[in-house]
Amino acid sequence: MKRCFSLILIICLSGSLFAQSSRKKIQALQAENDSLHLALLECQLASEKAVQRASAGALFPGGPSFTRQELQDKLLPVIKVKSAENHAKALKIIVLTDQFIQYCDSLKSILAARTGGLDEQTHQPVGARNKEIPTQILVDEKQATVLRTRIEALRAEYLSAIQNDPIVAPKIVLFVEPISEGSSAKTWEDYKFKNMPLAAVFPILGKYQSDAKASETAVLQFFAQ
Repeated sequence: MKRCFSLILIICLSGSLFAQSSRKKIQALQAENDSLHLALLECQLASEKAVQRASAGALFPGGPSFTRQELQDKLLPVIKVKSAENHAKALKIIVLTDQFIQYCDSLKSILAARTGGLDEQTHQPVGARNKEIPTQILVDEKQATVLRTRIEALRAEYLSAIQNDPIVAPKIVLFVEPISEGSSAKTWEDYKFKNMPLAAVFPILGKYQSDAKASETAVLQFFAQ
């Protein structure tokens, strides 16, 4: 009888522990899901916020925030009146920025497609937690190296356009970040993307797009001054 009672007690305790463990796992998964959803939402809003910040420049002190297209519509005519040469340079900068934004979008599409596509209801990547495929595409297949090269090239174009003006240069916010001192990564590609879930990769790419737009605005304002 004692043995039977002990066995029942062990079973009950095991069931209780299993239930507690299951609840903790569910709570952890829910917290992770909320975090990933927030990261993707921030990615979507980053572009608009960056351009709004960039619009608060010397040309429109204390004025309203503008979209990228609105800024172009306001600044390009001013630049054209001041200098035909700078107007041509401004148009080139816009084209280069567009190409970079489109490249990042195409990279997002490839990543989403190879991790299961987009959810029909939320329009978010199905494989948001997938780490293997983003690492394969970005690190193993060298797409992060292509990204780094394009960031460096576009930053050089921005700085050349403003003639490395020391006041405007800090507003050129598109750049390749250095590897942190505490990191064990040997390359920038590993540092930024190795074993990173897709839900973290998307905001990173979105930030580079936002930084390119903000840098473009700084260049156009430089020409319009």
